[in-house]
Amino acid sequence: MNIKHISILSLLCCLCGSIFYVIQKELVVFRFSQTILDQSHPAWATNAHKKEITCYFWHNNNWQEEKKECIWSNTKEANLKQIVAIWLTTLDQEQLTTIKITAQLVALNASGYQAFISFDHHPLPQNGPLYLKLMWIEGLLKTIKQSGITIQSIQFLHNHQPLQDNHLDFSQPWPITGFI
Repeated sequence: MNIKHISILSLLCCLCGSIFYVIQKELVVFRFSQTILDQSHPAWATNAHKKEITCYFWHNNNWQEEKKECIWSNTKEANLKQIVAIWLTTLDQEQLTTIKITAQLVALNASGYQAFISFDHHPLPQNGPLYLKLMWIEGLLKTIKQSGITIQSIQFLHNHQPLQDNHLDFSQPWPITGFI
């Protein structure tokens, strides 16, 4: 190796070191194309807005209403998931449940008119009367229906399996209109 090659190699190393130094100290900031940035944000996030929904639940032999704000997007599935989560949180805040229940999964079928809601715990009061179980279901159905989401029925699940109950049949989806 001659002196010319060593000089070029030294100059190249010095240049690379300088580039790495200014990047590390953030003296130079690189901007990438907008399409890469858009991929980090979900499509619904840009069209989201606040919406007030009414949560309905049965308490002291009366229908109770509570207004809540949620993030409303242009996807039915995301909106349904928000509504179920807010409704379950409302029940927990009102101390109408003995354990905190969350929705593991909220999904729609291919047509978008049947919903599947899977709970992490059995949501209905096990030792409660049939009437209270029906009113629990009616409260959720009424909340979803009044929110403006257009679905026809809901399949209730527990740990991604059909909900098992001694009094009610959950092998078939429940109509969103309810039975009252």
